[in-house]
Amino acid sequence: MTQEQMIEMVKQHHPNVSETQIRFWLNQAQTEFARRTRLLEDTVTFDTVADQRYYTFSSIDSRLEEVAELWFDGWSIARLHSRPSKRDSS
Repeated sequence: MTQEQMIEMVKQHHPNVSETQIRFWLNQAQTEFARRTRLLEDTVTFDTVADQRYYTFSSIDSRLEEVAELWFDGWSIARLHSRPSKRDSS
C-alpha cells in the first residue's frame, strides 16, 4: 500500500483533516512500529570514564532505548541477570 492510498483511506474517515496532518500521523505510526518491533538497530560507541560503572542512556545517545549487547576492548560483556554483589552509585 502506498502512502497516497493510506492518505485516501484516512480521508474517508476524517475528511476534514489536512494531508499534511495525515502524513505526520503516518510518519509517527511508522516510527512507533519500528520502535516496538525493534526493526532498527544501530551501533553506538562512547568513551568510558575510569571508575564509573553506570551511564545513563541520554548521556550516550538520546535515541538509545535498549542495549542488545555490550563490547569493551573487543571483549563481549555478559549481561548481568541479578543485582551486583557490591552496590555502588558511580
